Amino acid sequence: MIPKVISEEEKYKGDWVTVVQQNVDLGSGKLTSWETLKTKDAVAVIVLDNENNVYLGREYRVAHKDYIYTIAAGVAENQDSEQAIKEQAIKELREEFGFNVKKIEKLATVLHSSRSSTKWHIYLGRDLFDDPLPKEEGEFIETIKLPINEALNLLLSNNSHFVALLGILLVKEKLNL
Repeated sequence: MIPKVISEEEKYKGDWVTVVQQNVDLGSGKLTSWETLKTKDAVAVIVLDNENNVYLGREYRVAHKDYIYTIAAGVAENQDSEQAIKEQAIKELREEFGFNVKKIEKLATVLHSSRSSTKWHIYLGRDLFDDPLPKEEGEFIETIKLPINEALNLLLSNNSHFVALLGILLVKEKLNL
């Protein structure tokens, strides 16, 4: 039997996340309580140049109290259509790395976790060119260009964002690199 949400109560509402407590009937007569993070969807772009180099960002993240390695990523502010989500991905790339791309294709949409509503829309960008937008306040991202296999090793051996690692693995699989 599929679990059924009996009731929901908003416990916290912030700028980018809402915490909801859900009372759930597991189907066996047993009730339990789950806390779920409700957020907007997110976008991420892995950029591959003509020499199969990828571009990573090294950025300090307060949640980790350390630097992490990532790809261009952010909240999908407008989720009205696939085109709007794609445009948000390009905007993040322009803000964070200063690039735009002539070709962009969706690689995957994945769920963040079992307790979060976030879906990550992951794209591959190619044929890049300079086209920067101003960075968001507080964003200080060092851009690193590496051959794809070196980038993969860097992500595997350091603090890295899961979507960066997944993006590289998806590109390697798609292009047989």
